[in-house]
Amino acid sequence: MLRSLCTGTARFRTALRPAATLLSPNVPFSSEVDYSRRVFVDRARIQVKGGPGGNGCASYARTLAGMGAPDGGNGGRGGNIILSTDPHLFTFEFSRFHFNGNRGDNGGSEALHGARGTDIIVNVPPGTVVREIVSQDADSREVETNFIADLDRPGMRLVVAEGAPGGLGNRAFKGSDRPKATLATLGQTALPKRLQLELKVIADVGLVGYPNAGKSSFLRAVSRAAPKVAAYPFTTLHPMVATVRLDDAEETSFTVADIPGLVDGAHLGVGLGHEFLRHVERTKVLLYVVDIARPLAQMRSTAEAREAAREHEREKAAEHAERRAAEEARLAPLLAEREADRIATLMRFGVSKKDWPSITYEELYPEAPPIVRQYAEDFDAERPRGGSVTDLGDPVAEFLSLRKELALYNPALAARPAVVLANKADVRPAACAAQLQRLRRAVPAHWPLFVGSAREGAGLEDVLVTLGRTIQAVEAEARRAAEAMEEARARIEAEEEAREAAARAAEIRRAERGR
Repeated sequence: MLRSLCTGTARFRTALRPAATLLSPNVPFSSEVDYSRRVFVDRARIQVKGGPGGNGCASYARTLAGMGAPDGGNGGRGGNIILSTDPHLFTFEFSRFHFNGNRGDNGGSEALHGARGTDIIVNVPPGTVVREIVSQDADSREVETNFIADLDRPGMRLVVAEGAPGGLGNRAFKGSDRPKATLATLGQTALPKRLQLELKVIADVGLVGYPNAGKSSFLRAVSRAAPKVAAYPFTTLHPMVATVRLDDAEETSFTVADIPGLVDGAHLGVGLGHEFLRHVERTKVLLYVVDIARPLAQMRSTAEAREAAREHEREKAAEHAERRAAEEARLAPLLAEREADRIATLMRFGVSKKDWPSITYEELYPEAPPIVRQYAEDFDAERPRGGSVTDLGDPVAEFLSLRKELALYNPALAARPAVVLANKADVRPAACAAQLQRLRRAVPAHWPLFVGSAREGAGLEDVLVTLGRTIQAVEAEARRAAEAMEEARARIEAEEEAREAAARAAEIRRAERGR
């Protein structure tokens, strides 16, 4: 009897494999979970690589007459890396950032093909945008990416790295010219990919407001969530999503996202800026939370705020000029020494003077250490100028500034349905009445305006009912738009089929006339 020449075992073990391997913990999402004590990660870079294929087998059938025909099987394909959206996840929870697919099994004798490698499933939260990193700048570390997919619904799956094909057994090379083929190939290896994952929180309602306006208090009052609430700004450092359930006949429920407070220039990245403004893009309705408890007597005029801002700008400019001058004075001797060495070297090699400006010191001395600047800040970088709205203490100015920041970041947000809540009405009733009159004139007529107190829970029931009705109207409009799009697509396909049928009929008639 001939010994099998398989690269692996001759026969497969019959142990069953799991259908998939879960690499991220299945943490249930609940409005009772205190997410403020957990790390919120909405950006991640991972490396994925499909599993290698199994090797082909070189073996021959056992016969009484001796070595029979080649019967080596092919190797199995490597396992895939799959991203799956898990509705129970709220943030990226990776135990590691390199995912390699499982190897396919080797082929066996008696024409047995290797089993496919087990797929690796990586759970991500809904709302994950997947991009592939194609290049990265070595100095700035900025990356160039290609969009792959937007996993915006629970249960979606995306194969981001396919397993490599397995090798061929010698049975695949059997032919009339090779009756005793001895060749078997090895399994192939997949190439790694670098992916950039970005999370955009999916919620029905997005809370928008300046720091310390009462957004977290509102979320705590209308749901079982427990966000951090304090008497100082920026207590909310990451988005938090909670479920609100109404006690109406339809048992309406929707999700509310508490977005960290915005500041002036957020569309330029000031404050938390772009880090969390993108989470507002997926919401269906916006709820502007405005603090109207500030008395008019404590409000600063626009002229005073702008003058204070200009004075601050002048102080910063003077400090910048002083530090830049000190930096230039420190580097002047070194630059002069290098310039003298450059000129001496160019003269020594007889380089024409007209070519001197195009030849740098670094080209002549590539091994010289680079000049390190201790102060390289660009004071003229683009950033907001003038008075800060939060310095004015004016609720109307804050509301208008919020709309401006959202419109500058994404013009589509300016046309999104919205509701306005004048919060903290229980603090100073007299001041709130005066502020409310001014706010009514600034709010668009088709936007509902409510007065309430998130801390006391007063006046919030009407806000929730209006939000529920607005969400239903938005969803109904989206369904009508989808149905109209489907009808238009069906009509276009029917017209194309009719044109193709008419073209075929005309061609048949021409052929009959030709005969």
